[in-house]
Amino acid sequence: MDWASTVSGELLADDDDYFVSRPLDDFRFEDGLHRLVWDVIARAAEDATANGGTTVAVTLLADGGVQVVDDASDSTAGIVMSALHDDFLSELAGKTASPDLAAPYADEPSERNSLPAWLDVEIHRDGCVWFQRYEFGVPGALERRGVTAKTGTTVRCWAESLVCEMTDADVIAAVRRLQQIAFLSRGLTIDVVDQRRTGALKPRTFRYPGGLVDYVKHLSRTRFPLHPNTIHLSGQRDGFEVEIAMQWTASYSRAIHAFDNFAGSPRASVHEEAITDAVTKAVAGPLVKHVEDRVRLRAAVPDLVPDDVSEGLAAVIDVRHSAATPRSPSERLSPQVLSLIYALCDGHLTHWLEANPQAADSIANKAIAAYYSARMPRRSHCRG
Repeated sequence: MDWASTVSGELLADDDDYFVSRPLDDFRFEDGLHRLVWDVIARAAEDATANGGTTVAVTLLADGGVQVVDDASDSTAGIVMSALHDDFLSELAGKTASPDLAAPYADEPSERNSLPAWLDVEIHRDGCVWFQRYEFGVPGALERRGVTAKTGTTVRCWAESLVCEMTDADVIAAVRRLQQIAFLSRGLTIDVVDQRRTGALKPRTFRYPGGLVDYVKHLSRTRFPLHPNTIHLSGQRDGFEVEIAMQWTASYSRAIHAFDNFAGSPRASVHEEAITDAVTKAVAGPLVKHVEDRVRLRAAVPDLVPDDVSEGLAAVIDVRHSAATPRSPSERLSPQVLSLIYALCDGHLTHWLEANPQAADSIANKAIAAYYSARMPRRSHCRG
C-alpha cells in the first residue's frame, strides 16, 4: 500500500463555503506542488516586507525543484524559527493568504506536508546558518551549519516524480502570480530564473514602487482612463488594514481584483468576492450623491445602481489583518472590514470627487450612460 493511502482523508474548502472530505491522493494530484510554492513565496514576500528585506529570488531548479530566497533582516525569527521546532508547513499554511483554504491545513498539516518529497529550510540569523530537511513531511534534526554575515531564509522543495510536475503553462501562471505579489509588496524586488532544460521562461524582475497604484495603471493601460490620476484610499481599524486603488476607464467591463490578507489563492475565495462586492456598492454612494448635486431637477436624476457606477472601473483592494484577528472559514466578510471600506469611500472618495470636479463629471457621465444603455429596449434586427 502506498504510504499516502495510510493517511486519512483531509479537509478542503470548496466554493460553497463548507468543507468536504477528500482522499489525500486527490489533493496531491489536483492542487499539486504549485499551491505550496505560492505559499512559500507569499511568506517570503511578507516576511521581507515586514523585516527590512528588499528582494525575493525564485528559481526553478534544473532538477525539478523550486528555490525561494528572501533577505529579511530579522529572518522569520517569529515564524520560521518557532515553526521549525513544531511544523514548518502547518505554520506556513496558517500564515498564508486564503483563510478558507488555509484554516484546515493549520489544524491538519498532513496534506501540505505530503506534497514535497523533500523540503529544505535554511536560515541565516544571528551570525549562524540553521538547516532542517523534511522528507515526506517528516522533519529531520535542526542543524547548525556554520557562520554567516547574511540574513534571510532559503526554502527548497522537490516533488515526487509523476506527481506535481510543473508544465510550461504552470510556469506562465506562476509568473503572473509573482507579478501580483510584487504589486502587493510595494518596493519589493522579485527575481525569477528558470534553470530547467526546457528554459521556457526568460529571467524576469518585478518591482513596483507604487504598489497598488502601479497595479491599477497596469490594468488600465489599454482601457482608456477617464482621469489621469489613480485614486488611492487606505485606512486601518481594529487590527484590519484596507488599501484601495481605483481608476475609471472608458471600457464597458470592470476589472476589480481583491486580495485577502496579502496573497490569495489561484481562485478567488469567498472573502475576496465579498470584498469586491462591498467596494462596488461603497463607491456607488459618493457617485450617486455627485449626480444628485449636479442635476437640479430631482425627477431627472437616474436611479443609479452599483453596476452602473462600476462600469469601466479598474480597482485593486488589499485587505490585511493581524494574527490576533482570526476568522472562521465560513465568515464571508468581517463587519470591521465592511465598515472600513464604506468609511474610506464615503470620506476619502467624496473628498476626491469634490477636489476633481472635471474627473467627477466624466465618471458620472459614464455611469449615467451605463444606466440608460442597460435599460434601453433592444432593437430587433428581424423583419416581420
